[in-house]
Amino acid sequence: MRRLLRLLHDERGAELLEAALTLPPVMLVTLAIINFGMVVYAGQMAQAAARHGARMGSVAQRNAAGIAAAEAGSFANGAFGLGNPQVSILAPGGVVGLDLAIMETGWFEQDLDGNLILPLDHFLRQREISFEKTIARLERMKPRQAVLTHIEEVNARSYDDYKALEREGLAFAYDGMEIEL
Repeated sequence: MRRLLRLLHDERGAELLEAALTLPPVMLVTLAIINFGMVVYAGQMAQAAARHGARMGSVAQRNAAGIAAAEAGSFANGAFGLGNPQVSILAPGGVVGLDLAIMETGWFEQDLDGNLILPLDHFLRQREISFEKTIARLERMKPRQAVLTHIEEVNARSYDDYKALEREGLAFAYDGMEIEL
C-alpha cells in the first residue's frame, strides 16, 4: 500500500508527460497560423499580379490581353517562387460583370422611305456602328441591362417594331427614362 501511495505522489517524469500532452496541440496551432499567413500572402500577391497585368495591358498598344497575361504571370512567378502560377484572361477585349451598357445605335441608316441616307462607301458610314453590330457587341459584353439611344432613325422602324425587339435586359431609350440598377 505504501508503495502505491508513494507511486501516486511521485512527480518524476511529470514534466515529460505534460510536454507530451501539450506539445502536439501547440505545434498544430503554430502550423495553422503559419499556413493562414501563407494563404493571406498568396491572395495578396495574386491580387498584385492581376493589378500589375491589368495595368500593363491597359497601356499596351497591341495584344493587350496577351501582354496582361504575360506580365501577370511574370509577377506571380517572381512573387511565389515555388509552384507554377496559372494566369487566365476572363474577358479578353470584353467586360466581366457589367451591370449596365448604354450604347448609341447607328444614325445614318435609312430615311422613312427606306432609302439610304448616306451611300455605303461614304466616310461617315465607316465611323458608324450599325444596329446589328451594336446588338452583336452587346451579346459579347453580356451586360445585365442594355439601353440603346438615338433609336428614332435606325432602319426607319416604328414604335411597335422596337417593342418587338425589346427583350429582358434590352430597352430603347426615351425621354424621361429611369433606369434602376
